[in-house]
Amino acid sequence: MKIKSVSMHDGSLYYCHANNSLGGKNALMGVTVKELPPPVMNVTDCCVKQNVTKDCLDICAFSIDFDTMLSKPQCISQFQQLMSCASDGSDHRHCCSTGGVPGICLNWCMGEVVEETEVCAL
Repeated sequence: MKIKSVSMHDGSLYYCHANNSLGGKNALMGVTVKELPPPVMNVTDCCVKQNVTKDCLDICAFSIDFDTMLSKPQCISQFQQLMSCASDGSDHRHCCSTGGVPGICLNWCMGEVVEETEVCAL
């Protein structure tokens, strides 16, 4: 089923009734209306706004190249800004978790600060 022209006020509990020659069935279902996600952001513009230095902008991407970052030790101190922009304002913790990112580092996957910066950068 596809519902068009939904507004935030349409979220509610609804009953669904189906019947055929074998009988009928009623079911209660909840509908949640979510806002549209923010538009895809330009990661490089984000890094520039976060004051990432020019020599580290080539690392600034949705998928950060950790080998390149480790070859530029001057960029490690900017890792928080790089991760904040790479997360694009979204919550990627599930993807990171299934990809083997340690639990203490998962907040980086949604652009937030983590305490164990050195551990997570490895």
